[in-house]
Amino acid sequence: MRENNTPSQQPVGAAGDPDRDSDGITAREEGATAPATPPQGTASAAAQGGADRGGAKQPRKLKTVRDMLLSMAVITVGALFFYVVQPTDTGQDPVRAVDYAVEASTASRAAPYELVVPEDLDEGWRATSVRYRQSSDHGALWRIGFMDPDNEYVALGQADGPARAFVHDFSQGAQDTGETVTVDGREWAVHAGSKYDALVSEEGDVTTVVTGTAGAAQLEAFAAALAPHPNQ
Repeated sequence: MRENNTPSQQPVGAAGDPDRDSDGITAREEGATAPATPPQGTASAAAQGGADRGGAKQPRKLKTVRDMLLSMAVITVGALFFYVVQPTDTGQDPVRAVDYAVEASTASRAAPYELVVPEDLDEGWRATSVRYRQSSDHGALWRIGFMDPDNEYVALGQADGPARAFVHDFSQGAQDTGETVTVDGREWAVHAGSKYDALVSEEGDVTTVVTGTAGAAQLEAFAAALAPHPNQ
């Protein structure tokens, strides 16, 4: 008999296939399906980059705060400089004068007594307030406030209510000294107080008071300038 010299066929995937391992998976298939392993050191480099960016933000934040503080300092210095070098009008009169002519004309027609006003006062006297009240705690009340040339306060008041209460309130508690002074033929009682001094004249039901922080000479000069209002 002839021997069969035909080479025997081996099954696919046998160990003799140089492209397959013992599990039957080719090297090419294994390379296609296995997850790629990142190069060593890649993750740590990314983390390091993030840390570098976080570290870069901190200096920028500090620089922003520093710039803001420097800007505020510059603005403050500039404002102080402007305040110091700004010229000031030291000659301006801080007292705001008022015109009492119209009020005096109206009051003189309404008052139940002869209203008086100062006339021909020396330069430097300024009226600062004026008021007439037909009805008050002291009756019909007429008053004008002044500043004299030395910036002392002088006030004129007239009322037809009880004299003692009016003098006490209007002169801030000045007390009668028992002395009198005659100014242009009119007698005035001299009052003195811790806040104001006063000259007081009573004629009938009407009491006229000149009071304030000014000295006796100024009070008398003011009393000498009083005259009935022209509308009387």
